[in-house]
Amino acid sequence: MLRPALPLIVACALVIPAAASAQTASNRELAIIHYERGRAHYADGRYRQAVFELETAHSLDPSGTNLLLNLGTVHERLGNIDAALLAYERHMAAASSAEERARTQRIISRLRGARVELAEMSRRHGRADGLFWVTTGGAIACLGLGTTMFLTAEAGTDATAPVAFTVAGASLAILSTVLYFAREAPPRQTLFVGASFAPGAATLGVSGSF
Repeated sequence: MLRPALPLIVACALVIPAAASAQTASNRELAIIHYERGRAHYADGRYRQAVFELETAHSLDPSGTNLLLNLGTVHERLGNIDAALLAYERHMAAASSAEERARTQRIISRLRGARVELAEMSRRHGRADGLFWVTTGGAIACLGLGTTMFLTAEAGTDATAPVAFTVAGASLAILSTVLYFAREAPPRQTLFVGASFAPGAATLGVSGSF
């Protein structure tokens, strides 16, 4: 009574790889679509959108190692050295030939050296934070009060208070200048969010770059 069930089990086992193969082929077709979109964005200088499309393509077809090479190139154009290094390192790990790995390693070595120099070049001084504004406000207030007291004081009156406020204001002004120029400002932040709908797979991809 149990023997008729065996052919059904065998048949099911044969259907699963076929369905998986069809899904893989569908994903690769979608990956090509996103790749072409990425190329178009890159050609028009829309690098952030190109990154989104290339990342979507790679998520659909992880075997496409050249997509990682393209991602590294676009991130490099954007100045995202860390992201470019990550893409190149992933490409080198997945590369099949020694020649390709050696070429990618040279790119990685170049970017690691450039990262140090770019950090020095992009270092910005001038932090206008809360401490700076409090000190600057105190300097303006003291100088204003000292000047007002000097102008309104009657002849022969004690000038100790006006002098004290003026000296305090000048000192605070010097301190606020030091606070501004002697400290490195935080790095600039960028934000990009992209979304793409793939009708064939009925999926929505969302990507962000910060």
